[in-house]
Amino acid sequence: MYLEKLEIQGFKSFAQKNVLVFPGYMNGNKRRGITTIVGPNGSGKSNVADAVRWALGEQSMKTLRGKKSDDIIFSGSDKKGQLGMAEVSLYLNNEDGQAAVDYSQMVLTRRLYRDGNSEYLINDSKVRLYDIQMLLAKSNFGQKTYSVIGQGMVEGFLNTSLGERKEFFDEATGVKQYQIKRDESLNKLVHSLENLQQAEMLLTEIKPRLHSLTRQVNRLQKRDELEIELNDLQFNYYSQLWQDINDKFQEYNQQFLELEQQKRQKEKKIVLLNKDLTKLEGDRTVSREFNDLQQQLNRLQSEKDKLNIQLHKLEARLEVKLENSGNFDLSLWQTRSQELKQEVDSAQQEMEHLQTVIKDLTAKQQKLITKQTDLNQQWQGLNKELSAVREIVDRPGSGLSQQVTASH
Repeated sequence: MYLEKLEIQGFKSFAQKNVLVFPGYMNGNKRRGITTIVGPNGSGKSNVADAVRWALGEQSMKTLRGKKSDDIIFSGSDKKGQLGMAEVSLYLNNEDGQAAVDYSQMVLTRRLYRDGNSEYLINDSKVRLYDIQMLLAKSNFGQKTYSVIGQGMVEGFLNTSLGERKEFFDEATGVKQYQIKRDESLNKLVHSLENLQQAEMLLTEIKPRLHSLTRQVNRLQKRDELEIELNDLQFNYYSQLWQDINDKFQEYNQQFLELEQQKRQKEKKIVLLNKDLTKLEGDRTVSREFNDLQQQLNRLQSEKDKLNIQLHKLEARLEVKLENSGNFDLSLWQTRSQELKQEVDSAQQEMEHLQTVIKDLTAKQQKLITKQTDLNQQWQGLNKELSAVREIVDRPGSGLSQQVTASH
């Protein structure tokens, strides 16, 4: 694994984006060339090495020749203002699979913003600093190894103590990854020990109030049990109440349906009775015909009486004349008497016929009157029952109107 390309933007003196491409294998051999950066003092040669070290995860500002994190962000010049971000990307060739990733090229990117926020990315995916340190440690490629020799590091290496030299050798021999894991485990153990100490302090502080807290917990548990029991009782009570209300609703609904059916039947009967009454009103002509026949009968009866009186007078006069003058003009009187008797008989027959017709009409009239009386009684009864049904249905406090409204 080797460095192919370096991109720097906003880091120290690199205001613009700068790209440094390093050579690979030369002439097909397994040897790579050497890249040398030359320039006058203050041109930024050491900043290139610092950029590589910073991108690999260096946290010491002293090693990066700075005092605070803002010092590594371009602070501005006469021609260009200061920038708000510093970014360095390392393009590493991983065709030999030295790094434990499934990529032939690995891009390590580190960004730092002026507000203090920072980002670490591997192939444009955000990661933690720990992930980068472990990946570089497993690949024997780190910011403190022989891979990056900064300004003054050789002299510093010769002047370091045995313990500091051991760190360089540990990283070079590949045991740095295990040291990182060991340090992380030790830090976790330290944090766990601190948490245990805090827990012991809390237990010591809480122990005097343990009995009081126990009683409160028991009360809360009892309260929960009573609350559950109360909920069950409320559920059973309201369930029974709902069942009763539902049964009453079904009963009222059935009563309403029955009353509604009775109402419709009675309304149909009233319609039929109204038709019959209309028909009876049309049959009043029978009564008028009866009155006319009655008047005609009375007139014939009067004529009959007049004819009978006239007949008796004629018979009396006939008898007197016969006594006075014998049989004089007897045939004329007999003929006249016979004619009068025929007229009387004819009137009698017509009168009997009229009496028969009047009798029939009287019977028919009596039946119609009786039927009309019955129909009027039925119509009045049905009106009373219909009014009672409507009063029950429309009564505000009866419950039926509310149930019917709810059902609709």
